[in-house]
Amino acid sequence: VISSVSLLPPASTQTYAGYRAQYADALPAEAEPIYLDAETPDRKSSPVLTPSSDRSSPLTEPQDPAKVRLNILDGAKWCVNGQWVEYDFTVEKAGLYQISFRWRQNDARGLFGTRAFYIDDELPFQEMAAVEFPYTSAWKISSLSVADGDCWFYLDAGEHTLCIEAVVGSISDLYAEVYESVQRLNVLYREIVMITGTQPDIYRDYELNKLLPEVVAQLGEEAAVLEKASQTMTAEIGRSSYTSILDTAAYQLREMHAKPHKIPEKLSGLNSYIASLGTWLLNVKNNPLDMDFIVIAPQRQEDRRAE
Repeated sequence: VISSVSLLPPASTQTYAGYRAQYADALPAEAEPIYLDAETPDRKSSPVLTPSSDRSSPLTEPQDPAKVRLNILDGAKWCVNGQWVEYDFTVEKAGLYQISFRWRQNDARGLFGTRAFYIDDELPFQEMAAVEFPYTSAWKISSLSVADGDCWFYLDAGEHTLCIEAVVGSISDLYAEVYESVQRLNVLYREIVMITGTQPDIYRDYELNKLLPEVVAQLGEEAAVLEKASQTMTAEIGRSSYTSILDTAAYQLREMHAKPHKIPEKLSGLNSYIASLGTWLLNVKNNPLDMDFIVIAPQRQEDRRAE
């Protein structure tokens, strides 16, 4: 049942500089740290977000030398964009707090686990819309931060909620471009197959440059799209297997564009490259992040439980 629909302009969120200026006179609260076990959220978007056991580090809590403890929020389950977990906590004294996490992202090499952070259902400032956690094989503890240092959050005394949501982050536009390119490549493949069939005679010249000149031209255009996507991704996260897939597909499209008479013998390869790009899209959307605990405290946390 839908009672109403409203079309509203997007709410503008200030930067951290503006947020910090708003609370320029506030001081760090004189309060004890608040610990939240990540594996036991008060609310979650999906029943698959269940706790898992980690025994790779003796510092992961709770820990037992003999028994298996469910002690982390598993990134292999918490990896789909839009999935969120929410925690309730109580602040005894109003003031500035920092938010720290013990985390690990060891599933997606060459990519980030990206999360958005909401306090009381609101994005506190723009930088919290996409916080990136890079690949690491070890557990780390980090505070939410911006380029010039750790972030301070002003919290009134009373009940609050912290919501953490998986988001695509900085490569969302790149993902959309590659997705649209794959859709167009599927159309091009079908148009070629209508002339050559799925198993063309490689010794026959189908004269595709005459029968399908727009298709041959667009192969070059899609190569340019994938080359640009590779350059953008390299600038964002560096070279990796993800950029190699884009480069290889772009090279093959360039070859087919430059030598249309060789398209029939490369047709099965084109189908494979489209499939590889589809797998690339699935892998890039994979957004894992293991989390052990969360600390909300008036100082940066480097305590005994962190490595």
